[in-house]
Amino acid sequence: MQPSSFWAKLSGKKHTGAILLAGILWGTIGLFVRALSQTGLSSLQLVFLRSAITAVALFFYLLLFCRQALRIAWRDLWIFMGTGILSILFFSVCYFSTIQMAELSIAAVLLYTAPVFVMLFSLGFFQEKLNVRKILALLCCLMGCALVSGVLGASRLTLPALITGLLSGLGYSLYSVFGKFAVQKGYGALTTTFYTFLISAIAALPFVGLGEIPQKLALQGGSPFLIVLMGLFTSVIPYLLYPYGLWATAPAKASILASVEPVAAMLFGSIFFGEKLTLSSLAGMALVLAAVALLSPKEKTARPASP
Repeated sequence: MQPSSFWAKLSGKKHTGAILLAGILWGTIGLFVRALSQTGLSSLQLVFLRSAITAVALFFYLLLFCRQALRIAWRDLWIFMGTGILSILFFSVCYFSTIQMAELSIAAVLLYTAPVFVMLFSLGFFQEKLNVRKILALLCCLMGCALVSGVLGASRLTLPALITGLLSGLGYSLYSVFGKFAVQKGYGALTTTFYTFLISAIAALPFVGLGEIPQKLALQGGSPFLIVLMGLFTSVIPYLLYPYGLWATAPAKASILASVEPVAAMLFGSIFFGEKLTLSSLAGMALVLAAVALLSPKEKTARPASP
């Protein structure tokens, strides 16, 4: 093996590892939400704190290392309002609520119905055509959700949790829709991420009852530290790792690698909360991940710009 070939493969593994680690870190969200829910913080308050910490951390990162990424045209603000309010704020509140009502694996799998919603939006907004692969993916996703939720067997999921879980997938999908407009306008991943979380925090601020948060955090020692860790480990670090990995990885492969998130959430739920892994839930997760793989774009040569 030539030295250049060896270093190229090693570099490729680093980028692959970055995407996998990002997915695993996203899978830890449930651990923080469960722990911080004991303080009495609402889902909206948790989302606000996570968004605010992420926005502040990314601001200083971009200010020091990538200042040009802070520049946007004001006429494009509607794009980031879409990713920040209609996607991140909405889906996070729904997702955190589902985590509080259902098992972590179920919440994560319902979140991963997002690619199906993206497909449906693409049919309407971007004139994409329906084909056999997309129909098969839709069927896999529906069957997978049925198995995970217990619809085809003993019920493991309440109706409110099912509704908020599916709504989290809907909100999550809107990030891809508005994110596509951001790409068309020439904005990089870090620019989109920063303004998304900044607008999410600003939009949530009037409704969170800011004065209640210190009182609730004081009820449980170490909670402020957990808040900071949640922001860093579930937002800042993975949102830095993912663009780094995506720079040298085909988008189709990256989306499949990142789908390690529900697998990680399932394992964390089993280890830390004693959630049982059943054959139906494992089969359902496999079907949902198969749907993600089927809906991944067939891009082999496209390479995003370096963040």
